[in-house]
Amino acid sequence: MKRIKNKKAFFDFEVIDTYEAGLKLLGSEVKSLRQGLARLKGNFVHEWKGDLWVEGLHISQYKYATHMAIEPLRKKKLLLKRDQIIKIVTALQQAGSSAVILEIYEKAPYIKATLGIVRGKKQFDKRQTIKMRDEERKIQRVMKNFVR
Repeated sequence: MKRIKNKKAFFDFEVIDTYEAGLKLLGSEVKSLRQGLARLKGNFVHEWKGDLWVEGLHISQYKYATHMAIEPLRKKKLLLKRDQIIKIVTALQQAGSSAVILEIYEKAPYIKATLGIVRGKKQFDKRQTIKMRDEERKIQRVMKNFVR
């Protein structure tokens, strides 16, 4: 399985802290993820009844699933330790911060997600990010010519 990344989140948000979490999924969702059929754009994490849930995570239906039609945008439970949940919930209560899934990947037999506590970037921060990325590309292009 290839890693599925939320590239837009790194551009729109400043990542403050990250956590590794498990996802409670159904069998056909796991098979879809292994084929790379997921979109992380627009997802968010919230607390409900003492647990963390992710919404807006789109996992396409598995092509060969026959018995169950699963809603692609259904809520999915995040599996974390209790002390991690408490830290994340207190971070979410601060003004201007939220939590999103940054990446989904396979670790041994499990599907894991990287959960990020994020804060929104201002427009000038986004322009700065674009400028730095362009400068890095120029440097890499010049270094490639000098290596020969």
